[in-house]
Amino acid sequence: CFPKTSYGRPVLGFVETVQKIDDKTLRQYFQKHYHAGTTCLVIVGDVDSKDALALATQKFGKMKKGTKSNIRKFKIANRATPATVFSGRDVTECHAQIAWPAFGVKHPEVPIWDLMCSSIGHGESGRLYQTLVKGKKSCLETQMDLVATVECGMATLTLQTEPEKFLTALTDATGLLAQCAEEGLKDREVERVKSALEAEVIAAKETVEGYARR
Repeated sequence: CFPKTSYGRPVLGFVETVQKIDDKTLRQYFQKHYHAGTTCLVIVGDVDSKDALALATQKFGKMKKGTKSNIRKFKIANRATPATVFSGRDVTECHAQIAWPAFGVKHPEVPIWDLMCSSIGHGESGRLYQTLVKGKKSCLETQMDLVATVECGMATLTLQTEPEKFLTALTDATGLLAQCAEEGLKDREVERVKSALEAEVIAAKETVEGYARR
């Protein structure tokens, strides 16, 4: 899509290009393109415009000045039908997401479901990752989440694996969930979730000046 424009380039760049970049080139690029002339500050919300301008001036007033950049315009041809682009390549990874119904957010069992998903399915220290990725090596990445609205909810299990290991990964994951349902959560798993929540609360209290950083 968008050939011959910057929108058609990969976000992380081409491997052969990135490998040629040295420290000097990177610094020169930063000094040339990262300045007030190429910066746009957008403020949205219930704010006082004068206070917002004063704060922006205080925080960005010392930014290096530079020539205002001109955004190059490009034409997109009008089409009567959608453009179709085909790209063929070998499948190297499989992504599967399995979901099942859960309760609405006001249901008394929602905290239990949330604790389960967080304790066994979040992070590299979770039981799901440690068992399927580190232990059995049937997955490349794992994740469990809970989404709850007023009326209903949904629990999801996400697996990233190699094509030939997909069925094994699915069997391992469902077996682990069955084990958790039968044995319950371990004390250290619950404590890990409590520590993570405490860290999130502290991070949320971070001020503009940068205090209380995690």
